[in-house]
Amino acid sequence: MLSFPPVGSAAGNQGRVLDCTFNLLSAYNVKRYADLFASLNVPCHFFVGEKDEVLDTHVLHSVLSWYLSPNIRAGLTELPRATHMSAISASAKPISSWLTTLVRQPEGAVA
Repeated sequence: MLSFPPVGSAAGNQGRVLDCTFNLLSAYNVKRYADLFASLNVPCHFFVGEKDEVLDTHVLHSVLSWYLSPNIRAGLTELPRATHMSAISASAKPISSWLTTLVRQPEGAVA
């Protein structure tokens, strides 16, 4: 198993957090990500931390551009200063805003 040591004294439990993320990703087996993203047919929005240690915003943007259908409401937001785990709380207000916009849009509109 990979182990991610904390970086610096302010890292706190960062090593354990990344170990947990690695374990979750290891348990989830996707054979073809292209098929996974292409199969999405509901509105979706991806939130990624600016300082995310696991996901790269630019790579995710490219993947979504290649594989998501242009017919679904989709978006990507980079959360300023957020890490992989702090993106969870940092995304609360942006998710709320996106959901509010989504609910108010007429059928067939693109977000």
